Amino acid sequence: MESEARRSANFLAGFSNLCNRLVEINVGMKSIDLGGWFWTLVVGIRFEEVKFVYDLKDGFLSVQTSSIRAWSEPRVWQKLECRPMAQADALPFIEEFVRKRFPLAPKPQGAK
Repeated sequence: MESEARRSANFLAGFSNLCNRLVEINVGMKSIDLGGWFWTLVVGIRFEEVKFVYDLKDGFLSVQTSSIRAWSEPRVWQKLECRPMAQADALPFIEEFVRKRFPLAPKPQGAK
């Protein structure tokens, strides 16, 4: 049986691996927030960001997008979707979503 410490380390390694794969296609990880009952990941390119919020309690992933405006202006997030999802499926879904959202980004070598 996997220990709590090992599960936490694997979970954080998943974010790190996702970040490395997104950097390869010129999509940056803007922020990550690991809250008590949720986690939030914001990724983006020059003029657009996508925010993913996973609700650990109820098992839902919501996806929002915002254009990047002047630094002093607050972000206006538009909800794109919200779906039930196991946490183990969230990071693969995020990677697939980002690759579709930013189609000009090349796929890494060896990807189908």
